[in-house]
Amino acid sequence: NGSITHIYNCSYTLFWSVIERRYTNDLTSLPQLLVEIYTSLCRNENQRNDIVKHISIEFYELESFPSNSVSPLSSAHASFYLDDDANRIAQFILKTSSSQPILIVGPEGSGKSHLVQAIATLTNVRCQHLYLTPQTEPAALVGSLVPHPILPQWHDGAVREAITKGHWLILENFSEASSAVLERLNPVLEQPPQWVKLENNEVEPVRVSPNFRIIATMSPPAGRLQNTSIETNHELSPALYNRFSIINYQGLNLSSKDIYKELFMSYFPTNDDQLVNYICEEIQSEHMTARQLVHFIDSYELVFNIDSTTKTKTTNIKQHLEKQAKTKSVNFFDLSATIEVRQKHREHIIDPISTSGRYEAAKRLCASIICSRPVLLEGPAATGKTSLVEYLAQCNGKILYRVNNTKGTTVQDYFGSYMPNGEFLYGALSRAMLDGHWFVADEFDLAEPAMMNVLYPILEGQHHLTVPNTGQTLIARDGFRFFATQNGTSYVGRKQLPKTLRSRFLEIHFHEFTKEELEFIIIQRKLPSTLSASFQARFNDDLKQVASRIASTVTILNQYILEK
Repeated sequence: NGSITHIYNCSYTLFWSVIERRYTNDLTSLPQLLVEIYTSLCRNENQRNDIVKHISIEFYELESFPSNSVSPLSSAHASFYLDDDANRIAQFILKTSSSQPILIVGPEGSGKSHLVQAIATLTNVRCQHLYLTPQTEPAALVGSLVPHPILPQWHDGAVREAITKGHWLILENFSEASSAVLERLNPVLEQPPQWVKLENNEVEPVRVSPNFRIIATMSPPAGRLQNTSIETNHELSPALYNRFSIINYQGLNLSSKDIYKELFMSYFPTNDDQLVNYICEEIQSEHMTARQLVHFIDSYELVFNIDSTTKTKTTNIKQHLEKQAKTKSVNFFDLSATIEVRQKHREHIIDPISTSGRYEAAKRLCASIICSRPVLLEGPAATGKTSLVEYLAQCNGKILYRVNNTKGTTVQDYFGSYMPNGEFLYGALSRAMLDGHWFVADEFDLAEPAMMNVLYPILEGQHHLTVPNTGQTLIARDGFRFFATQNGTSYVGRKQLPKTLRSRFLEIHFHEFTKEELEFIIIQRKLPSTLSASFQARFNDDLKQVASRIASTVTILNQYILEK
């Protein structure tokens, strides 16, 4: 009938995160605990009311639990909407035999992977995602031996786990895979699929679950910006294409204003047609991809549903936003780090007038943090990218874990490794995820593509990933944030990030300090003096002269380096 289908996605990984947080606090009955857990995992108010109604009926306590008693977690999944084209694709996939591999081809950022995930959610099937790059090895499919306190043990790869448990195996960026990976996938692309772990000295094929299904996604070769430093497949062979049922998916028709209105009204029902038309026209003028549009609307919804420990804080945040939005754009910097808190952390100098560039960057970064999106900060060296993240972490009471990437950085630096006694020592990213703190990957464009491949689930907003070569699954606690910094390809040894990876980030660009900004920062950085008033005045005058000379020298050096 032309309407869109509304799919709710309640993440069970987040469910366990909440259980852990509340396990030692025995203050509520089971019904109340269920209401708090499940409503905190849901964004949509209608869904929250439905959950409360269902639980109330089950426990014969009708309408005894208000759905707004708990704020949604910032990492709670948004609901998913299917338009007519997506509905037809969903029906095609579900009617196709599970043994028939499916390949979905569409532009970058059109929502191919999220469409498959939504269909799987609708049918109560778990998805196993594997993000392919030219550096992905067959071991990611098959498995490998992992260390153990007594003897090494075999850990199955993505294919074996999905094929035996009846999961959908989603192969992202399929055309980027190496020939060795494609060759190893051949047995499961046959009908019926077969899988033998020859690498583990097995000769009998494993039992294939009737629910197992392979769905691959890729962008057309002409629409991909490849990493020029690596060799990639630009087109699949005709023989490989013939193994799949191919679906072309262009995503939402973003040339039609009706699509914007339908999406916006689905998230924010209102009778104010004039307001809806104005907002949709403004959004359409930005020429977003489908992924960017969904992120925008999702973030807009998140801002008004921020998780907090008290209802009072959430109410104050909403009032602050509504008051500011009536007269000007919302200042997320003041919202995330109040002036009182910033006074306690004066090591990072940010002023709306004297360092306006840094102030605008702080506002954008705070908005990204509230919206729970991974952030890429790019700009010249020594322009305060990492220090700004560290400063905001201190203002928000978070620990900032950090990995400085080089050509020798390994997966173990991020996730950890086994000690000689068999104990697993967690790395920086693992600790940040498990404790709900922040993580920054410095010099991200120096990281090896294989390392970037492992991070895809986090960048997709899945809040969990499998530690390579260990079999361990890390679940990010609410409050975890991921940042990356880089200098750009103008610096020696830097690699251009693949478009598929870069599109997952919100980006903030930094520029060199101006002479005036440097001079202001140097003066503000002076130590508090216990000298007499007359001597203090003379000291300040001398400091201004020295600061001006230092700022001029640094500015000239930066310009010289830039020209060279």
